[in-house]
Amino acid sequence: MLTLSSLILSISTVSLIFVRQSVISVFVAIELNLLSAALGSTSLSHYFDYIQSQIQSIFIVSFAAAESALGLALLTQFYRAKGRVDQFFSIYLH
Repeated sequence: MLTLSSLILSISTVSLIFVRQSVISVFVAIELNLLSAALGSTSLSHYFDYIQSQIQSIFIVSFAAAESALGLALLTQFYRAKGRVDQFFSIYLH
């Protein structure tokens, strides 16, 4: 599980750094970073029989869900105001 977690983390970090084609891909990369951290924390807590890391991973997953909901709400409001989403990407990520 730690190998899978580190593989997901490395792929999402590389995509976050190099692939900035749309805002949705950036949000997905951030979401994958947080979820791979939760997966690594859960697998280590299972290995060491330590329940606090499992509770921490529940907080990580809830934070990731809130982050994606907030980002998509921001994207929706920008689309309603401007009519285009690619302007949002050029303003905030370049």
